[in-house]
Amino acid sequence: SGYVNYVLKCAGDSFVKGGTASIFANAEKVTSMSGTKVNGVELKVGDLLGWKGSDNGTRFKGNGHVMIYIGNGTVADSHGPANKTGKAYGSFSVDKYKQYITYIKRAP
Repeated sequence: SGYVNYVLKCAGDSFVKGGTASIFANAEKVTSMSGTKVNGVELKVGDLLGWKGSDNGTRFKGNGHVMIYIGNGTVADSHGPANKTGKAYGSFSVDKYKQYITYIKRAP
């Protein structure tokens, strides 16, 4: 969530505050994902995808996660221990996390 907030701040957008729980507090629940469509609507650059730490059944042991859709079926994210230097940045196919994504916050 820190990475997403940093990217959005650099882009001049401040609509996201706090960790994943607050980012997805009033977000749309994902009921279906097919290719680059979520709930039947095409993803667009800037959409936030992920899950809350309170979501059950993830392999991430209660940790929430948020990624930014960057187009062409890919998301950008940062992962690693909180408050540690040297976090890893990556861009991945949205399909890599498809089975875990439970929320979407659509870009304005």
